[in-house]
Amino acid sequence: MGKLRNGKLLLLIAGIAGLALVVLAAVKFLGEESERPFDSTSWLTGTRAERGKMVDDLMRREVLMRRSRLEVQELLGPPDVMTKDSLVYDVCRGAYFGEGWPWKLVVTFNDSWTEVTVVELVLKLTDFREIDGNLGKRNAADSDDKS
Repeated sequence: MGKLRNGKLLLLIAGIAGLALVVLAAVKFLGEESERPFDSTSWLTGTRAERGKMVDDLMRREVLMRRSRLEVQELLGPPDVMTKDSLVYDVCRGAYFGEGWPWKLVVTFNDSWTEVTVVELVLKLTDFREIDGNLGKRNAADSDDKS
């Protein structure tokens, strides 16, 4: 009986150690890729998921605040959607095991488009064209838009 009890104890310890290794590896894997510093070149050439990893840094450092529309477009490129007062960029967040969630980086300007007044991240629950009526328009480069 003593040998059986010792064998079960060793199996339990090995199982706990294995589980701990899996959890540590997952935390390391997810933590490394969850955020990265904003870099304009990486943003311009990156995927929506790669952009999503830079959004927190971009907003925390207020990189876009008080910039003009032209300055923002030099940093971020052409928007995915342009409304009467905002440039909207598609980003994905939480893309560890798939596409991730479709978020929008919304950069809002003053009336003359000379200064960014608000930068916010919103979950895309609907198409911005529906929210903004006829004021929002998709970028001409969007080939999937037939309207």
